[in-house]
Amino acid sequence: MPGHEIKNVWMNATSSGYFATMSIPVLAGRDFNERDTPVSGRKIVLNQSAARMLFGKRNPVGQQLKSFGDKDTYTYEVIGLVRDAKYRDVREADPPGGYVAVSQEDIDKKPDYSLLIRIHGPAGPVAAALRDIVHRVAPDVPAPAITSMDALISRDLISERMMTMLAVFFAGCALLVTGIGLYGTLAYSTARRTSEIGIRIALGAQRLQVVRMVLKENLWIASAGVVVGLVVAVMTSKLLASFLYATSPHSPGVMALAAAVLAVVAGSASAIPAARAAMIDPAAAIRSE
Repeated sequence: MPGHEIKNVWMNATSSGYFATMSIPVLAGRDFNERDTPVSGRKIVLNQSAARMLFGKRNPVGQQLKSFGDKDTYTYEVIGLVRDAKYRDVREADPPGGYVAVSQEDIDKKPDYSLLIRIHGPAGPVAAALRDIVHRVAPDVPAPAITSMDALISRDLISERMMTMLAVFFAGCALLVTGIGLYGTLAYSTARRTSEIGIRIALGAQRLQVVRMVLKENLWIASAGVVVGLVVAVMTSKLLASFLYATSPHSPGVMALAAAVLAVVAGSASAIPAARAAMIDPAAAIRSE
């Protein structure tokens, strides 16, 4: 017990193979094995947060810990160090945790257990086989509730996913309105320059040059709008932080993707006015003035 100071650590009773099944890397020491019995001395595996809290930068493997329960006190030897993992809520930070060998625990004090299986392929046949095995081994035990880790995570994140679906829907509507607005604005701006463009063509400007000129000027206008939009997005990003999971509201990748999508929309909205400008008849454009 380092420094005889009491600290809280989440405890979880597991068996050998748990870390491999859950894809939790063992960073130091070892996993539990068949030699970890009630008479071999109690063993514990710590995660990174628990090791850092209890031992600082020291190697936790080989250290001694003491656990205080309601009635019993146990001394554990640290045999391994594993990477941090979520415990009860995927939204919360990884808590300091310790794993003890279920083979060394008092079975009568633990009312139920969970069986974890990693499979490759359809889960249906495996679930049916598990129910059949349980029924044959213990006919009086109710059929176990079987669910996948993906289903558990999906159920835990249902509110975030609902908000994401709504956000994507409204973002699509906003993008459509933005595209229509950009097209209308740029088409009107280009139409007002009909006589200027006609004179340029009459003086020898190539139609491809006219297209480039209109696209360049329109894209400059759209780029200014994108920059202003990004500034506003960064300033208001804190309002969205509570709706995000494992994503930073200031993610450069997300910001870059949004800017790229808006640039594509702006370019598409500019293409039709630019093409129309290149088709202007110089004589008709000058006469219209």
